[in-house]
Amino acid sequence: MANTRTFRLNKLVRDKITADHIQNGAKVEHHKLSKEDKIKALVDKIIEEISEGTDLGELADVQEALDQIIKDQGFTKAQVEAKQDEKRAKNGGFENGDFIDTETWPADHHWADYYAQEPNRFPEIKP
Repeated sequence: MANTRTFRLNKLVRDKITADHIQNGAKVEHHKLSKEDKIKALVDKIIEEISEGTDLGELADVQEALDQIIKDQGFTKAQVEAKQDEKRAKNGGFENGDFIDTETWPADHHWADYYAQEPNRFPEIKP
């Protein structure tokens, strides 16, 4: 790709995101996570401070925290579930364990602009 920008994402993405980004012109380096690595990435995705493990007690704590956030924000569980269904229909879930290592976009693409705005999260890899 002439005049492109590459960003390191190192993040778990929803199942349909990789294909969507490729279809929209990105060169995407990605791999499937093992079941164990996927669980770790999901924990990281929820809240970094709660990445101590995934046993039933900790999952209950994570769910309790999420339930409280939902309540404090004025939402209901039904609203959250409806939004989950909407996002799953559009972008998939996390079942595949697809982990994007890097993406390369045309320099003028909106995703390049998006990633460039957060260099601490998505460091640009210079050629």
